[in-house]
Amino acid sequence: METINLTKPLLFLEFFVRSVEFHGKDKAKSIPPKTLHYLGKSLSKQVRYYDTKTRKWKNSFEKFIGFSDSKPVIKKGYENELKITNQTEGFCFIAKEYYNLENRQWFRSSDKIVRDLNANLPYGFNIKSIDKDGNAITDFPRGETPLIKNKVYAYVCHSEEYQPIGSDSAFPNRYIVLFVKNCGFHDKFTILSEREFHNIDSSNLCISNDISVRDYRKSKFRFSF
Repeated sequence: METINLTKPLLFLEFFVRSVEFHGKDKAKSIPPKTLHYLGKSLSKQVRYYDTKTRKWKNSFEKFIGFSDSKPVIKKGYENELKITNQTEGFCFIAKEYYNLENRQWFRSSDKIVRDLNANLPYGFNIKSIDKDGNAITDFPRGETPLIKNKVYAYVCHSEEYQPIGSDSAFPNRYIVLFVKNCGFHDKFTILSEREFHNIDSSNLCISNDISVRDYRKSKFRFSF
């Protein structure tokens, strides 16, 4: 198989983030049972997301990076999209879906690549430390918890709507399930054909065997996870 070799091993993280966000306390009553913290397989049948570059809503995107047996893979023809340099400290792939209250259905959002282990990760997720074997520690949402290599975790969190003092806008009610897999250190990408890449998708984290659920729903903190 063709590969792209990296100049150094990087830690790879894979995310699948499921969210329900809305304003107004009473709206929660109209949402179907078990939707707010749904832990099952992906129910998204359509793509719908707002593209900040074009300032338009879109209903499709091209998938070209993912993981196969915890190993990073890329679709042939997209090799130049990696954009990994000597300064890159880690590689995070983030897929998302969200529940739309008006349509009463799940939508898939566009995938995101973050070449860092702390900045721009979902809801402030971060990596505190990594050992030589690739096992990591995070303090998301608070208190340190381990991320053992090749294991899938589901962080179940909720925060209430609130408006910061002096702000004209409020943060919504947030119900999230954040699936994350520490894929360990890797020093290469495997290049796959379009046919080989077809079933590669981070929503597969939801149906992984032996998911470790970390439940923060009974937190005493109302306005943060």
